[in-house]
Amino acid sequence: MHSSLFPQKRLDQGHTVSEVDGNKLIFLRVFSMHVFGYGSLLWNPNFPYINCTVGYIFGYSRRFCQASPDHRGTEQNPGRVVTLVPEENAKVWGLTYSIATDKADEVREYLNYRERAGYFVVTEIFHPADGSPKFPVNIYISCQIANPMFCIGESLEQIAERIINSKGRSGSNVEYILKLAHSLRKLHPNAVDKHTAELESLVVKLCLQRKLYDKSLIELCYAVQSHFQ
Repeated sequence: MHSSLFPQKRLDQGHTVSEVDGNKLIFLRVFSMHVFGYGSLLWNPNFPYINCTVGYIFGYSRRFCQASPDHRGTEQNPGRVVTLVPEENAKVWGLTYSIATDKADEVREYLNYRERAGYFVVTEIFHPADGSPKFPVNIYISCQIANPMFCIGESLEQIAERIINSKGRSGSNVEYILKLAHSLRKLHPNAVDKHTAELESLVVKLCLQRKLYDKSLIELCYAVQSHFQ
């Protein structure tokens, strides 16, 4: 089926939408790569992209069950960051970044290095929040087989203890969870999942109770300086 056979309108510089019997078909022309971000990519993509789209995927839930031996922890004391785990009827909100053809190899190489601690790529269908046509996206998720970095089964209390005591070359683990929760709230009213919200609340509570200072607590308005004096 060729798009030239049908009436068309431009959706953006990378998409063409065709009307066929009331159904919209999306043809990806300029963009050769779409990457769905659900963790630190929400606030720190650090690669060139043409645009980003708010939306969600089905069939997964966001969980803090990926060990981080570099970005938010060390090999001796790995932190905890999010990955996606299969869950029927679940929904994960995030941002999809659309990358131009001439930048795709560069971005792919960068992400393969950035997500090197046990991640692999899957393709799922992305649903834009504005109701525009859905399309396939690449998603980096943790491999659950023979992967020592996959840490499913820990309680919220265990994860929170790990987070408040971990720091890596990208910053503290506390900063990571607070920036994630903050970014999700800015994204969409329904974007914050229960797991992230409960863990965020527990981490903040422990930091305040134990007077564990982290600059992100102040910057993101979870606390004031006097709490730590």
